[in-house]
Amino acid sequence: MTLFLSRCYASRGAEQVELIAAALCADRQDYELLVIEALSEKGYQFYWSGTVLPATSWVKQYPAEAASAVALARSLNEARQRVALGAMTRQPGSSDVTEDDNWLQIETLGPFTPLDAQFSVYPKKTVPDTLHETLFGQPDPTEAERAEFGDHTPPLATYAV
Repeated sequence: MTLFLSRCYASRGAEQVELIAAALCADRQDYELLVIEALSEKGYQFYWSGTVLPATSWVKQYPAEAASAVALARSLNEARQRVALGAMTRQPGSSDVTEDDNWLQIETLGPFTPLDAQFSVYPKKTVPDTLHETLFGQPDPTEAERAEFGDHTPPLATYAV
């Protein structure tokens, strides 16, 4: 087993954090699996890790963070604790306030007839007529949108179907 270190990024709700994590493991894949599990136990979702290196190489590359990395490394042993998470630093622009969950509206449509080969049709349609307004129409702005943007309410758009 080798001691690996890396700077990791995770989130819990709207809170985004950065931390240094240490793990006794075989390789980067094993490192990330251990860190993902440790973060998950604390209610965080792992996003990604920076450069994952053996401890000696990592400390040489990031000498300013050597003290905190060494403290993490000392807390590990193969028998009882193979991963340690450092202090979590909240990222700028992050908050622990959850945003309004009403931004996503799901509507089940159908039945509708899919497009055929459209022989002798010009211009060819991109969606069936029954779906065109739902996907590409512009609904009237809500009161909240009018209050926030006034007369300059931006148009809505479909991003995923």
